[in-house]
Amino acid sequence: MMKLEMVADALAVLGEGPCWDASRKVLYWVDIEGFLVHEFNPADRSDRTISVGQYVGAVVPRESGGLVLVGRHGFYSLELNTERLIPLNDSVEIIETNRFNDGKCDPSGRFWAGTMSMNGGEKQGALYRLSQDQSVHTMIQGVTISNGLAWSTD
Repeated sequence: MMKLEMVADALAVLGEGPCWDASRKVLYWVDIEGFLVHEFNPADRSDRTISVGQYVGAVVPRESGGLVLVGRHGFYSLELNTERLIPLNDSVEIIETNRFNDGKCDPSGRFWAGTMSMNGGEKQGALYRLSQDQSVHTMIQGVTISNGLAWSTD
């Protein structure tokens, strides 16, 4: 029988989006409604939190260092040493009552993230793709909620 063990006593309003960073050997995850990015280090069981001051839907490690995340209305870079949040592209126009909910990088390194309505409206969201040149592309419109994005090898 498998035995479960708590490794971090981290409370969250809405904890989501675990993302393992193999190069740093840490697990990132977000507290969407707590406006926090968590960095869990299993080696010493520390859980660093970084307040980003807005809803944060997903986070991914950046090859050049730091993180890329989706805040309430757009894509940002987060510098880990200064905890500075830098907008990557201000051309994302989403409905004011929407927010980014979830996102993942595809095998080509593009960050896909989707929005959802915060007031319960159906099909008001969209799925966006952030390319390596920081251009943002609307890929699908009329989405209720983007959640659980994943990729297969085929």
